[in-house]
Amino acid sequence: MKIRHARKISTIKQYHDKSIITIGNFDGVHLGHQKIIKQLKLESIKRNLSMILLVFEPQPKEYLSKFAPKRITILRDKIKYFKHLGITQVICINFNKYFAKLHAEYFIKEFLVRILNTKCIVIGENFRFGYKAQGDIDLLKLQGKKLGFDVIIVATSKIYHQRISSTKIRKALKKNDLQYAENMLGHTYCISGKVIHGNAIGRTIGIPTINISLKNKKLAVNGVYAVELNGINKNVVHGVANIGIRPTFSGIKQNIEVHLLNIDGNFYSKHVEIIIKKKIREENQFASLSKLKKQILADIKNVNNYFINKNI
Repeated sequence: MKIRHARKISTIKQYHDKSIITIGNFDGVHLGHQKIIKQLKLESIKRNLSMILLVFEPQPKEYLSKFAPKRITILRDKIKYFKHLGITQVICINFNKYFAKLHAEYFIKEFLVRILNTKCIVIGENFRFGYKAQGDIDLLKLQGKKLGFDVIIVATSKIYHQRISSTKIRKALKKNDLQYAENMLGHTYCISGKVIHGNAIGRTIGIPTINISLKNKKLAVNGVYAVELNGINKNVVHGVANIGIRPTFSGIKQNIEVHLLNIDGNFYSKHVEIIIKKKIREENQFASLSKLKKQILADIKNVNNYFINKNI
């Protein structure tokens, strides 16, 4: 898979091959997104066009507002899903001041048509783009007639007669309805990242943890979870994950710390995949380290029991 990064339109070389594209945040890469990608692939073969997926990073609302929706999926995981779904080219648009001020018509003419040589666009029915989200499907269709590209609208996917959306998945995760969230996602809910150095507080109380880099992203999940990890070694490893701000230590930024069950070692710089299995409790603030340790030991016992019962 080819991945290109665009800070400005001028940073992407002009495409000579005619292309078919889709654009979006693809947060969660849920069943609705998968339907769009499937249509993109079918039309690419049918029309003999080069397939390109455009994704925003950060997501526009994260750049424009302090109160942006929390992430379901970080970019690394999106790329993994895109590759699994058969996408061959990704352009990651670094959503910045330049792109935030770009008017929709200019984005179409200069980027989609002049640079990417777009002949067809496949999008969801609620797609909006450009400065202050002024661009919509009607504008795309109008410009398509003028500039020579087709617009294919993919109808919203539904489950249990309900529209699938990233917003609904976030709500399900917040309510601890993991099963419903995963039904809408069409895959297990997981988070991946690099193991980094932490402050070693867990090791000082005899309960070592690994710390996972979130690169300042705020996740849609928060609390203490039973998890499975891939990437520690050749086998699936069980663990207890705390996803939160660590209020006992006056934390502000969200972190992921995982205590690995029945395994210890140096795992720094490994890229691991954390699969959320079950929420154990909410994140709490404790008056002392001893009370925190007591609770963590209880969490470890609960998680051990969960995996034992799960495998019976």
